[in-house]
Amino acid sequence: MEGLFHKTQHLITDDDNNVVGIAVSGPITKWGDQELGATITAKILVNGEVKAEGTTAAELPHGATLWMFAVPVEAGTLAPGPAKGMAEAQIKLADPAQSGSSFKWPTDVTLV
Repeated sequence: MEGLFHKTQHLITDDDNNVVGIAVSGPITKWGDQELGATITAKILVNGEVKAEGTTAAELPHGATLWMFAVPVEAGTLAPGPAKGMAEAQIKLADPAQSGSSFKWPTDVTLV
């Protein structure tokens, strides 16, 4: 499995324009023949500090081309600007003895 983050990650605001969460997403660009599915855990870091972290609600099936989820955050935690995304895929393989392989993708992103 190969994947990335979308270069732009979208902040979620309330009616008063306070940032209350972030929609985290990215494409899946390649699946291996023995990969049956995966769960994605992702973190958003600002200045090297984790500000948001979450996991896909369900396992993504082989062939999925996109992953995404929303993460609530405390007011003042995130603001528009540069950040870094780090994702890890827990892969379910056809051979259960090898399931659990993971890959990480550090990516520069912009929060908008």
